[in-house]
Amino acid sequence: MNKSSLTPQISAQQSYKTQRLIISSDVSYEVSELPNGVRIATAEMPHMTSASLGFWAAVGSRHESTAEHGVAHFVEHLLFKGTASRSANVIAREIEGVGGSLDAYTSEDHTCYYTRGPAELFESMTDVLADMYQHPSLKPADIENERSVIKEEIAMVYDQPSQYLDDLLSAAAWGAGKPLGRSITGTTESISGIGQAELRHFFQRAYVGSQTIVTAAGNITHAQTLKFVAARMENLPAGTVSLSKKPQLQNSAAALCVATRECEQIHFSIAFHAFDRHDDRRYAQKLLSILLGENMSSLLFQKLREQEAVCYSIQSDVMTFEDAGLFHIYCALDPENLGRALEVITHTLHRLRQELPEPHSLEEGKAYAVGQSRIALESTSAQMTWVGEAIMDYGKLLDPAKSQQQLEAVSREDIRQVATELFAPERLVIAAVGPKGVESTLTKWQAEYGEVNK
Repeated sequence: MNKSSLTPQISAQQSYKTQRLIISSDVSYEVSELPNGVRIATAEMPHMTSASLGFWAAVGSRHESTAEHGVAHFVEHLLFKGTASRSANVIAREIEGVGGSLDAYTSEDHTCYYTRGPAELFESMTDVLADMYQHPSLKPADIENERSVIKEEIAMVYDQPSQYLDDLLSAAAWGAGKPLGRSITGTTESISGIGQAELRHFFQRAYVGSQTIVTAAGNITHAQTLKFVAARMENLPAGTVSLSKKPQLQNSAAALCVATRECEQIHFSIAFHAFDRHDDRRYAQKLLSILLGENMSSLLFQKLREQEAVCYSIQSDVMTFEDAGLFHIYCALDPENLGRALEVITHTLHRLRQELPEPHSLEEGKAYAVGQSRIALESTSAQMTWVGEAIMDYGKLLDPAKSQQQLEAVSREDIRQVATELFAPERLVIAAVGPKGVESTLTKWQAEYGEVNK
C-alpha cells in the first residue's frame, strides 16, 4: 500500500459527521454518521466493476440471555423470509436474478447481512437490504418453518465432528452456561422455546440506529452510498447502545470437554486463553499462530503431516473478542496416532516458550501475513468486511498499511515472550470428539503438559 494521508477531513455533505482516510489512488475510506446513529463506511475502488454492501448489527450470541439462547441467529434467518413489500422469493430474485449474491452470518458479537453484484445494481442492492433490515414480517408461519430449518442446521453441525468441536471448545474455554460458551445456533430445546414475541422484542431492541453500521466497497462513491442509505434509513429509531457494550467476560472454564462417539478419527482442539483485540501483543500472537500451524511451511504441518504423516488436517488460529481471546490448534487423525501427535505438540510448544524462532522463519511468517492481507484486500467483499469490522470493533477507520507495519515490527523476542505467556498450563483448555478412551488419554496428557511446562 502507498503511504496514506491520515488527516481527518470534515465533509460538507449536509451536517453528517464524516472522517476520510486516503490510502492510495486505488482505495480511499470514508465514514459518516447519520443523526440516528447509523454509521456508513465506504472503501472507494473505482477500478473495480463490482460492489459489495453489508448491513451490520452490533448484536450476537453473547448478548443473549439464557432464555434467549439462539435468538440472534433465529432473527438472522427470519430477515430473509420477507417484508411487507417483498416475499422471500422476491428478495432472492431481486439480487440473484440480476447477477448478485446475498447471504448473512451471526457471530458471537455481531450479525452481518451482505450482498455483492455489478456496480450498476448498487442502489437496488441497498434498497433490498435496507428493507430486509428494517421491515421483516416475522409471520408465525415463517417462524415455524425456520424453527424447523434451524433444528436441521443444529443436527447437521452435530453430525460433523469438525464443526461440533467448535461448540465444545467454546464450552471448555468459557463455560457451557456462559454467553461465550454457548453455541451460536442455540439448541433444539432453546429454539423450541422462542416465540414470535421474543423474536420481535429482540429485533426491536437490537436493530436500531445506534447499533447499525452500513459498509460498501467497490466502484461506488461515499456520496452516493450516503445518499442511498440516508434516504432509506433516516427513520430507523436510534435506540440505545446497551447491546454494544460487551458483557464482561465470565471466565468459567471446564478445561476439558469431550464428546464420545463411534467415528473413524479423533478431532481435537488444544487451546489457550489469549489476548483480546485491543492488546498490543495481538500482532505477535498472530505471527506465532502462522509459525505454528497456519500454512504448509508451519512447524506442526511440516512435522506431523509432511515428515511423520500422522494426520491429514493440522492447523492453528486465533479468535479475538472485546475482552478475551483464544489461541487454538486443531487436528484430526486416527486414534492410534493421537499419542504421537500430542508428543510433537508438547515438544513444539515447549520449544517456542524456551527459544527464539529462527530469523528466516519469522521473516517468512511476516511476508505471509502481509501478503495474504494485501491479496485479500483486492476483493470488494474483503474491503467491505475490513471497514465493517474496523468500525464495529474499534469505532474508527483503520489503515491496513498501519496494521501491516505493526506486524513487521514484531521481533523474535516478542514471539518468545508471547509464547511463554500464552502456552502456560493454567491457560490450557481442550475439546475433542472421538471414540471411547480419548478422554482418559487427553486427561493424562493435560497433566503431563503441566509438568513439562512448569
